[in-house]
Amino acid sequence: MKANILVVEDDQILSQQLKKVLLKSGYEVEVAFSSIDFFRIYDNFHADVILMDIFLDNSPLDGLEILENLYERDEEKPKIIVLTSMSDKKQVERVQNLGIFNYVEKGVNFKLHQLLLSIDNAVRLKHQEEKAYKLQIENRTLKSKYDPNAYFVGDCPEIKKLRDDIKRYARADEDVILVGETGTGKEVAAKYYSRYSPRSGKAFEVLNSSAIPDTLIESELFGYEKGSFTGADAKKIGIFEKANGGILFLDEVATLNPLAQTKLLRAIEYRKIQVIGGGEREVDTRLVMATNDDLHELVNTGKFRKDLFYRVEANVLTLPPLRDRGTDLVLLMNTFFETHSPKYSSHVVDNQLDILPELLTYSWDGNIRELFNFCKHIMIREKTITNSIILTYLNQKKENYKKYPLGSGNHYFHETNFRKAIEAFETDFIINILQKTSGNVVKAAELMELDYSTLYKKLRRLGINLKV
Repeated sequence: MKANILVVEDDQILSQQLKKVLLKSGYEVEVAFSSIDFFRIYDNFHADVILMDIFLDNSPLDGLEILENLYERDEEKPKIIVLTSMSDKKQVERVQNLGIFNYVEKGVNFKLHQLLLSIDNAVRLKHQEEKAYKLQIENRTLKSKYDPNAYFVGDCPEIKKLRDDIKRYARADEDVILVGETGTGKEVAAKYYSRYSPRSGKAFEVLNSSAIPDTLIESELFGYEKGSFTGADAKKIGIFEKANGGILFLDEVATLNPLAQTKLLRAIEYRKIQVIGGGEREVDTRLVMATNDDLHELVNTGKFRKDLFYRVEANVLTLPPLRDRGTDLVLLMNTFFETHSPKYSSHVVDNQLDILPELLTYSWDGNIRELFNFCKHIMIREKTITNSIILTYLNQKKENYKKYPLGSGNHYFHETNFRKAIEAFETDFIINILQKTSGNVVKAAELMELDYSTLYKKLRRLGINLKV
């Protein structure tokens, strides 16, 4: 059984004899004669078992002090077998309180075969613990990846009602549209829908509409036949057909162009799709759509078709922002820490409910996604996570946002959707120029070196009122 053994013994003759025997037994062995040697070797050798002499002459720290220092570390510890020539009961109790595996006396009572047996047992236990630890991480990873409830936690009235509504629509096998700010968990909600749908276990396809250019969105949604246009060298199955019999999660649905929205409406109403270069095909695909935007505003500005809106209006489910969910913020933090801390070898020692008022002084505009990244950042950097540490990182976060407030030009970098970031920049830029020209579009177009008809089109598209 392969393992790494670190011998900490100031008796150079004994330590070399032990090394020789252990090497012969198939172990990898390093020897430390002092605490200085120990910490130089320990961080790189990854010992499975440490044979520790309690008394180390000419060493800054003796064996007990090394163990106490090691005990305070949070990483997976090796098994400790203590070697000593004295049988002081107080020393024995002190050593045992540090969680050692075994205690072996040197001198006349020393038996090599008993030491080797103890090492073998320690190695076996260490390997079993490592295997169990890996299985635990794999189990938690699988749970967070496949369990729809992994992060859909919460006790606030809004979340409880949302879960009930999703179950009702799912069991009724109805199309729904999820509305909520970025990072509120719309895809998690969609997977929750899938769990309670009669289509559970069947296809669950995901398409982010904003990530697909207008020129390609129809082919992604509905597919095309071979030879239907230049470059169509083979038939393509659209995502609607891929999800046939199952569920299609269509994220950022409001970014679809008007033609794609028209075809989407037909797919919802008649369960038929028009394949590019081919005929109509019947599909039995249930739609869970999502958007970050206010649907009424999108309809008023002409960005979302009225007929499509009226078709889905009754099935709109709203996800609340994290800042309005009270103690759910701590429930989510606990979920993130519990699920991911083993991966980063960190652990939490305090109850975050004690610092909820301070946590809620931050707006969490990125919602659950922002909270998860905040927690992950702490887990990566800190082994022991206290409330004090969490508040330190929260204050750093607040300071960063003071330097780069969302109301400044830097807020474009906090938007994850490219199209929305560009539209936000264009809107702010055009309004700024129009203010300089007192609303004179011709003068504004000249300043921007644009044709004034182009500027008018942008004003209509962006919904900019000339009374700026």
